Amino acid sequence: MFYIIANLDKKSIKRLSEELGHKWESVYRLSKDFKECLVKKTRDPVLSGEIEIDEMYHSSGQKGVKKKKQEQEDLN
Repeated sequence: MFYIIANLDKKSIKRLSEELGHKWESVYRLSKDFKECLVKKTRDPVLSGEIEIDEMYHSSGQKGVKKKKQEQEDLN
């Protein structure tokens, strides 16, 4: 179980199941149960006092997409 939890962010469920020699469904169920248990025990932070928020970047679309190509996609 520790191996699965330690590698969830690095490897897929399929790869973990192949490495451990267990069914995909078993590894998936175990990781899902762990995540649900973690969410139940985690609380949202409560902010108080003065809070500073830095700038934010707002995307205005994909860069490098030519208008002609985008117009063709819109027509299809």
